[in-house]
Amino acid sequence: MLDSLEDLKKLALEKRDLKRNSHEELRVCIGSSCASLNSEEFLKNLKKEVSNNNLEKDVKSKV
Repeated sequence: MLDSLEDLKKLALEKRDLKRNSHEELRVCIGSSCASLNSEEFLKNLKKEVSNNNLEKDVKSKV
């Protein structure tokens, strides 16, 4: 939770650094239609595989 402008600035810097250090971004829809097709499980497995292959600096997965 953000409690101050400083917290917001810190979060923005963290996001900016993460973006600079990542090369690929994989987005997964988790809306109701996608969720009915197990997209949340897919995202969980995707993150696991990214981690298992030490790709955290090269690939960012998000919703």
